[in-house]
Amino acid sequence: MACGENDHDLHLFLDEELDETGRNQVREHLAECVDCRNHVRHIRTVETAVSRADWLEVSEDFTSRLMIRLEKDFPRRRLLSWRKYTIPAAVAVVLLGFVAGTWLSVPSQAVVLGKTTQADSVVIKGGEVVIPRNTTIKGHLTVENAIVRVYGRVNGDVTALNGKILMASGGDITGKKQEVNGALQWIAYYAKRFWNAIVHLF
Repeated sequence: MACGENDHDLHLFLDEELDETGRNQVREHLAECVDCRNHVRHIRTVETAVSRADWLEVSEDFTSRLMIRLEKDFPRRRLLSWRKYTIPAAVAVVLLGFVAGTWLSVPSQAVVLGKTTQADSVVIKGGEVVIPRNTTIKGHLTVENAIVRVYGRVNGDVTALNGKILMASGGDITGKKQEVNGALQWIAYYAKRFWNAIVHLF
């Protein structure tokens, strides 16, 4: 039996968990190996010292002194941790309130908004907003709750909130075309508008 293989068996031997054959093999090895014999002697010395040790008596204020020392060495961070989330939480609540308010205030029929003086050139019928052929709208056009059919020309951006933008073969939009339909798209759209409004104030 080699010493490296015997280490586990030595501990089983000391704990009296080996069968008779295993105990005899360890005894034979200990008779031949000085290192293992010293190792077993060392373990037995430690076990004896631990078993004879008296339990220490501590003073009545030990626990309170220990807690004071621990708090001094390791200050509590739990009390301060909520503060780092205050501003992001407030911003999220305001943004959610803004989006929810906007969403709830959206009318159920088609509405044409935008920075254009030619909104009267746009035809609204049912759930559709039509920019007729041979018509040019100058400026940005925002349409809510409708399908936007572009047969003419829009010199600016067209945004469809809760709708679609359909282009006819002769239709043209010189700016950006944007459809905002999902909740996350609404949040992103209104957050961007809100941010742009704040930037333009300063």
